[in-house]
Amino acid sequence: MIKVVVCGMERKYDSSLVSWIREQFHRRNAHGDSFWFSVIIDTDTIDLVLSSKTCPGSRARPKTHFTQIEQRIADMWRDMNVRTDDSIDPLLRFLYRVNEMLA
Repeated sequence: MIKVVVCGMERKYDSSLVSWIREQFHRRNAHGDSFWFSVIIDTDTIDLVLSSKTCPGSRARPKTHFTQIEQRIADMWRDMNVRTDDSIDPLLRFLYRVNEMLA
């Protein structure tokens, strides 16, 4: 299961997730509020939490031992600059690719 937490609000990956993330991003930017997120991937073989650089608690001790699939996902997160980019486009591309990978 893939879940996304945006500024403390959690949603499961479904057909409405992209529009919800866009709405949260644009609404917070319009009001000058910060936008942060975490992606939680929890399956039989994957237990990952990947967070944006401004996410509270993102400086917590990172996971050090990855399964092969977890490593592929973590590498994709890094390669797509999801954590360091200030736009939501890398996040949305990442979510799409992970969802396709797990399907």
